[in-house]
Amino acid sequence: MGRLISLIEDDHPSLRAVMAALAPHTGRAWVIGLTGAPGVGKSTSTSALVGAFRSRGVRVGVLAVDPSSPFSGGALLGDRIRMSEHATDRDVYIRSMASRGHLGGLSWSTPEAIRVLDAAGCDVVIIETVGVGQSEVEVASLADTSVVLLAPGMGDGIQAAKAGVLEIGDVFVVNKADRDGADATVHDLRHMISLGDRTAPGLWRPPVLKTVAAEKVGVEAVMEALDQHLAFITANGDLRRRRERRARDEIEWIALAALRSRLGTLGGGGGGGGDAATLATRVADGSLDPSDDGLMEQAWQVRERVEVASRVYPSSETLDEFAKQQRYDAPGERKAAALALQGGRVLGYAAAYFPDRDNTGLCWSEVLVAPEHQRQGVGSVLVGWLEDRAREECRAVIVNEAVVPDGARVWHPGRAFAESRGYAVANVEIVRRVQLPVPEDVLDELGTSAQTAFGDRYEVSVHLNGVPLELQASLCVATNRLGLDAPTGDIDYEEESLTPVDYQDYLAHEADLGRTRLTALAVERDTGVVAAYTDIVVAAGDPDLAFQWGTLVLPEHRGHRLGAAVKVANLRALSQVSPRRKAIITSNAENNPWMVQINQDLGFEIIEELLELKKDLS
Repeated sequence: MGRLISLIEDDHPSLRAVMAALAPHTGRAWVIGLTGAPGVGKSTSTSALVGAFRSRGVRVGVLAVDPSSPFSGGALLGDRIRMSEHATDRDVYIRSMASRGHLGGLSWSTPEAIRVLDAAGCDVVIIETVGVGQSEVEVASLADTSVVLLAPGMGDGIQAAKAGVLEIGDVFVVNKADRDGADATVHDLRHMISLGDRTAPGLWRPPVLKTVAAEKVGVEAVMEALDQHLAFITANGDLRRRRERRARDEIEWIALAALRSRLGTLGGGGGGGGDAATLATRVADGSLDPSDDGLMEQAWQVRERVEVASRVYPSSETLDEFAKQQRYDAPGERKAAALALQGGRVLGYAAAYFPDRDNTGLCWSEVLVAPEHQRQGVGSVLVGWLEDRAREECRAVIVNEAVVPDGARVWHPGRAFAESRGYAVANVEIVRRVQLPVPEDVLDELGTSAQTAFGDRYEVSVHLNGVPLELQASLCVATNRLGLDAPTGDIDYEEESLTPVDYQDYLAHEADLGRTRLTALAVERDTGVVAAYTDIVVAAGDPDLAFQWGTLVLPEHRGHRLGAAVKVANLRALSQVSPRRKAIITSNAENNPWMVQINQDLGFEIIEELLELKKDLS
């Protein structure tokens, strides 16, 4: 088995034939993923589970994914060191595998290594992932049963919500339960699970258990929970679906590994490197001249082609809208843009945005490469230009986005490209869409429930193309807190500095673009404070779509269903102002269960995932 897994890790030329020969002998092993942050006792817990399975006479394989040596790419911790008590057991196979810099907690060769252990007769395969904290959710795509390990006193309850592991865990285990704070960690986890969508009838409700793995305390309860989960997913057909998904993911991972290899060669000699060097020169001379209508039109055409090629529901933007956006300087922000040119033809476009009054350590950026010119080094050159500009502006962090189809966050080429350039996924937002009009009975039910909750304390109103002057200052205060009070993952935002004068500037710009904005407010009657708001924007360029933008309920006003109230009010207004719109699109952080629940209640369905990508430039 060791030699076969080495063939996999080395990507040996004979690998395809070997895996084809093994395929008829696979599909029987129970794959258990065990993941958690550093220091929670993953290896000790894995060893305890191995012992419990061996007491049943079960043959066990363990894939322990370790950090990689920066020199050799091999596993630093080595085979069997952490589970030495099983080293002489012929029915236990333990293999350390290098993550080789992959940020998702798993080695690229893990899926094929699972097949090797399965074919070799292992009844159970345990995958223990490298302790990289918030990037470990990939284990769920390979496991029949996912175990999330936490420990008291490490902030794991909050980290679990931020990381998205509440969605992937089938069994939660609070290890080191003899420490202070164990009961509080269990309580927090159970509470957060109850806020999600995993408590509906017919769904598996993940148990939260306590263990002291070093002393084998609580291990039998974990084994019982694992057995119950396997029986549950076998009975409802989910086991078959998970294994079909695993087979698809293996194909995707192989393709992604090949793509990473190809990306790694860009700029390294040969025709590709020469092309990239030529493009670098052209980008240096290719800053987008706002007055050049010909280049502006070409850049807009790139935007439209990328939108059609990459989005599940692409939106249109007129050339006039695009050009006016490029020529607009937002208050308190500077913009720089560049083109990748070849023979006078625009291959790609990049823009950097530099806040001047707040968040002055950040650079927001975007990169668009025409579909027919992707994977040719164009994106690498444009990203390099963005990073150079950000460093010139003394920015410590650069942020970008990649929108991928639902379920594609692990393998999507956009993520692979970003990671090859040193970016990490810092936050995930879920993009949702609902068909319009939303049924009146749905709006009535949610609206009535919200009205009952907030009573006479607040007044809800909707405003067209801007709120009244007397409310603008309070709305700006709320808007400035969005980056602080809404979940933003590993990106640290400062409070923004929007003023009523800035707000009026934005409104004038939107009017110039031909946009219509609906703003629903919940205002506290006694104080006149804007306690909650939401915006819907109707763009001129797409006759079918509307977009639900920022929504916030100030923390001190939460618990009164104001989020539902303002969203319902705005949707009702939209049906009057623009009744021909067919759908509305929105996005929320996946770890914002309250707003997610409101959107689900309104009928929004997931269509895409928005990956917020971050790179430290300091």
